[in-house]
Amino acid sequence: MSICVRVHGARFLRECLDSALPETCLDFELLVVDDSSGDNTAALARDYARRFPACASTSTNAISGLVANWNRCVELARGAWIKPLFQDDRLEPGVPGPHAGGRRGPASCSW
Repeated sequence: MSICVRVHGARFLRECLDSALPETCLDFELLVVDDSSGDNTAALARDYARRFPACASTSTNAISGLVANWNRCVELARGAWIKPLFQDDRLEPGVPGPHAGGRRGPASCSW
């Protein structure tokens, strides 16, 4: 499963990513695609990618807009399933849940 986070701005991003990482019962990737934010978004995403092997992060070279950035998330996703997660949202415990399948193992993040 790919949990895809389209980002433009770091506000709420830490809370969003923290809510997705407890999903240690799933084999998943947490993909963060920054749409050329002018703040510390890229650095924050790189930090999560460095600390959590299931997390991958990338940035665009120029602002592409909401739809193009979501499309980029889908292009980069490697999971059989995609769970969109908005940067200002949080996953409740158990979501996406055991129905997503996959092996049990620790969560991880990459740049």
